[in-house]
Amino acid sequence: MAEMKEYICKSCGKAIEVPEELETFSCVYCGCTMTKAEFLPPVKDPAQLQEDLDFAQAHLGDCFRNYPDYFKHFNRKEYEDFFFHYCHGCAPAFQAMDRYILGYPQRREELISRFARQLLEQWERCNEENKRFRWKSRRKRLEFDNKLTLAWFTVPAIQHMDISCGKEFVTEFHRQYMEKYPDNAFYPGTYEEISAGFRKKRFRLF
Repeated sequence: MAEMKEYICKSCGKAIEVPEELETFSCVYCGCTMTKAEFLPPVKDPAQLQEDLDFAQAHLGDCFRNYPDYFKHFNRKEYEDFFFHYCHGCAPAFQAMDRYILGYPQRREELISRFARQLLEQWERCNEENKRFRWKSRRKRLEFDNKLTLAWFTVPAIQHMDISCGKEFVTEFHRQYMEKYPDNAFYPGTYEEISAGFRKKRFRLF
């Protein structure tokens, strides 16, 4: 009988058992085909998982706090450089979040929803910390400006990162955002869609 080894699917994040002798395998949950080198090892060290959780919770807000007015660099000449600088700076927090979620595959949906709520709360907190938030006449404009950073940098960056929950997280974050801010909508596009938009001079962002 073939020896089985447990891995985590890089696509859906669920635990799967793979015969040791196979070099490629298709996930029984989502159908994603991977080579042995692409399988993610299961994370079971509680101390490491707690460290990842603490890091993610401490730094998710940096994706807004450390990049004020990034929406001003949304132009064909600057966007690529600023986008990848943003990705590089934000990746550690989202990678820690992803590792924590992978450590509890049976709680995947719950944890994605929880982290999405925390990210939205951090976005709101950064708005409130801005001195423009004190004046009601300026508050709507501030929220609109910071929504542009969400649409053009945060959401595309999460989908561009090499994390298992990227698309699911964006879907849930966008759902929670639209539920709370239906009058300040944005389209959750990808970096590739935005880059193509510069070439075609046409964007679908709202």
